[in-house]
Amino acid sequence: MQVDPRRDEDLIAVIQQAVQAGKPCPDKEFSVLWMRYKEFCLSLLPADMGREDREDLLQKAFDKRRLVQFDGRRDASFKTFLGSIVTNLVRDWVRSKERERARPTTTSISTEQGEELSADLRTGRGGGRQGPKTSEFEELKREFREEAHELAAQLGETYEPVIHKQLEGESFEQIAQQLGILKNTAEVRFGRAVQKLTVLLWERKPNLMRKLHDYVEEMGPPKPKRKRKP
Repeated sequence: MQVDPRRDEDLIAVIQQAVQAGKPCPDKEFSVLWMRYKEFCLSLLPADMGREDREDLLQKAFDKRRLVQFDGRRDASFKTFLGSIVTNLVRDWVRSKERERARPTTTSISTEQGEELSADLRTGRGGGRQGPKTSEFEELKREFREEAHELAAQLGETYEPVIHKQLEGESFEQIAQQLGILKNTAEVRFGRAVQKLTVLLWERKPNLMRKLHDYVEEMGPPKPKRKRKP
């Protein structure tokens, strides 16, 4: 197939063929589209949207599962197609912010505490700290896992798989590889997912969250990560 890099349709066709064949998304063609339309997409974002939200939304817009839906016979142009995706994502972002503002303020959990807490709740090891009694902790762990897995569906396609995979014990490197995102993006999404789950669980299971809050307080600040020697 002769590909003209100046034509969006040709680049999309290469990506579509690769994805349909179960192959990785071609970096070359994807990079051309990314550089060509990144500034256009950024121009459609609200001025009050933070840097992390901007990066997250752009990653969603350029998700290969969305790109392969482009149809040159149906859509006026790839730019119009991409613009409609970004507009819909911005609308969803605005709605989510409105819902967050309408909810009561609750105790938050940092990304590091959330990662350590999810590990403790998976294994029951307590991170080497003195935690609740075994029977109480086992019940807390079971209830948390059930509620977290169930409520994760309300977080949307961006955050749901990160919560499920983290609770199952997968590392951020593994999660990033499976979802086709950067490790840093997986960490950011997990941190946001923990915050969103915290709000949902306070509304649904306040007694459970009080126990979790007490446990997080016992955990104290996250332990500093050791720096590797050069």
